[in-house]
Amino acid sequence: GQTLVNGSAKITNGNQQLASGTQQLATGSKKLGSGINQITGGAQKLSTTLGNAAKKADVNPNNETYQQVSQPVKAAHTELDKVPNNGTSMAPYMIAVSLFVGAIALNLMYNMYLPKAYPKSGFDWMLSKMSIWGPFTFLESILDFTLLCAMDGLRPLHMLSTFGVIWLWALVAMALVTLLNLVFAQIGSFLGMVLLVVQLSGSGGTYPIQLSSHFFEDIHDWLPMTYAVEGLRKTLMMYHNSAWLQAGVLFSILVGLLILMWLFYSRRYVQVSKIDFADQQQVAATQNSLTRRLAR
Repeated sequence: GQTLVNGSAKITNGNQQLASGTQQLATGSKKLGSGINQITGGAQKLSTTLGNAAKKADVNPNNETYQQVSQPVKAAHTELDKVPNNGTSMAPYMIAVSLFVGAIALNLMYNMYLPKAYPKSGFDWMLSKMSIWGPFTFLESILDFTLLCAMDGLRPLHMLSTFGVIWLWALVAMALVTLLNLVFAQIGSFLGMVLLVVQLSGSGGTYPIQLSSHFFEDIHDWLPMTYAVEGLRKTLMMYHNSAWLQAGVLFSILVGLLILMWLFYSRRYVQVSKIDFADQQQVAATQNSLTRRLAR
């Protein structure tokens, strides 16, 4: 009986909650009905407005209308520079490589250290060697440039500037390889080949340097061939660009190499003057420790 009394109390409490919920549901239904009326009115207004707009719009679609919808923007471009073929774009890179190889070849065939006659000074010694590799660089630059234009159809936009950069790079490459051979003797040729291989990847001649590894991106600005390739690109195929910056960098490198070369010859001149010049083996032994060991 007590359980029945407790259950009746719970039923009474539930009935009160049900009555309260029914009242809230009735209130919500009124709001829902008001909202539906507003939606219905808005839909009717939208329908009326769209109908009026359709009546006012007088569109007669044609091919131009369809083209305007399918391609609303038309792209246009202007070529600032002219590169007629892939050979022209590769010419700066291959010219730079060929002249560097020419410098290595001359240093392998001709000894840049042993003087033919007793020099008056270190500077005179250097000039005697420059009288060999200086005209050689001019000759190889002439042949390289002439054959490319005559046989391969190269058409530089700036003829004199292109040849100037070619000869300047030939001088830089020759001075650099010669200095390596002077300081390191036979090992200098090997170091020259290593430097060539590094510059092949780091100068950005074949592909943009951004496509290379971070190592080559870091050394890109420190490689002499970088400025030779960029300078030749500007003189060969760019209308509104000058290569003065690249030429200035190459000239600065050339001056620095010549100063180091002069210091090398001047220091060795003191040693040569103390020995019998007629003994070429003793003269060769003054180049560095490697040549001294070979002389022994």
